[in-house]
Amino acid sequence: MLTSDSKQTMTLDVYSTIGTHAYSTSQLLPTVVLGTVPLLVVFLVLQRHIVAGITAGVSKG
Repeated sequence: MLTSDSKQTMTLDVYSTIGTHAYSTSQLLPTVVLGTVPLLVVFLVLQRHIVAGITAGVSKG
């Protein structure tokens, strides 16, 4: 469904980096780090709001 390689998601990019049978750790680690760090930063910045939203639906019943 993607129209070009430049619009691949991070998961597809990691899979293409791994290859079919062998992978290079020197290529895989930076790809995984670049895919994980932005999500971690967003979570840490919005952690208070995320936890408040999750706990807002919990009833004491």
